[in-house]
Amino acid sequence: DALPILGRTTVKGKKGMKLHKEQLESQLGSKSSIPTPLTTEEPFKEFYTRTEDFWIQTSLQSFAELQESTAASSAPLELSSVPEKDQRRIKIDSQRFARLRYNEATELMKQLAIVEERQKEEVEYFAKLREAKKKYEEEAAARAAAEEDEESEESEDEEA
Repeated sequence: DALPILGRTTVKGKKGMKLHKEQLESQLGSKSSIPTPLTTEEPFKEFYTRTEDFWIQTSLQSFAELQESTAASSAPLELSSVPEKDQRRIKIDSQRFARLRYNEATELMKQLAIVEERQKEEVEYFAKLREAKKKYEEEAAARAAAEEDEESEESEDEEA
């Protein structure tokens, strides 16, 4: 069956779960230039405070691109270089960008936790299955040995 988690992959079974986990990890990974919440429990306010500089810069770039499309001006690099009336808009946009990433990343983290839990359950299931098989084989070997002993005793009795 394909993984039901938002249909991220169409690969089925164990390979699909591994691929899905890799996709989630790459979207959340430390190699990503986009900040990610530390845990699903980290409040948005803490996330934003910790990553505010990134979001302000993202918002400044967005603002500069909008300004360049309407007038030939150079992109501001600092919030203080933007007119005061636009600073509030940039801060609001930075929080909006951060909120989008926060919501996306926490959802990805929840999906990753589900995938990891399923993998753990699978490992435990197969460990129990191997243990049951081993126990069955040991019991079968013990029964076979007991039957062999009975047969050898019967043949000894017949010879005597």
